[in-house]
Amino acid sequence: MLQALGFTPEALQARFTTPADCFMRLVDFGIGFINLSYHFLDGAAREADEAPYLKSAAEINKPLLAKAERVLLCGEAAKMHWYAGTRPYDHIVCHPDRRNAITERDEIRMAWQATWAPGKLVQFYRVPVARILAR
Repeated sequence: MLQALGFTPEALQARFTTPADCFMRLVDFGIGFINLSYHFLDGAAREADEAPYLKSAAEINKPLLAKAERVLLCGEAAKMHWYAGTRPYDHIVCHPDRRNAITERDEIRMAWQATWAPGKLVQFYRVPVARILAR
């Protein structure tokens, strides 16, 4: 996923001690990552079974989403009524899971490549990679 923003694993490991350090630095530049649920779902989200967890996460995410200029809704997030289609500048994209990059299903593999292949998000959004990696 971070390669789509123009980062290499080597550059990230050289600059950041932990993944959390990296993601907090990205927030300084207006790039945030959130979860559909902050509870382990053990498979696809089932709104009927896991509504309390999903709604709780939605409440956590709302202040962040309200500040966002653009939102990429990945996988199950696009199916939840409190996320999907809420704003015209939100984009529904394939989940960044690497399994989607290697699936035999052409439409999923192509959708993954269109968003998550190295440098793809840099083509869509201006990401100051050099400034983010600077100390």
